[in-house]
Amino acid sequence: MGVSERQAKKYIKRFTEKGLLKREGSNRIGQWVIADENLTYTPKKSGVP
Repeated sequence: MGVSERQAKKYIKRFTEKGLLKREGSNRIGQWVIADENLTYTPKKSGVP
């Protein structure tokens, strides 16, 4: 994917704070779910969401 583990964790934190991602289930067997089904992704020129 071209993103370090640290950067991926920052993205997850940012998206959960904005309410775009949520965690379902436990830490061990849970999964990340996109909170808004109507969400569309448009990448910025800088590459930072």
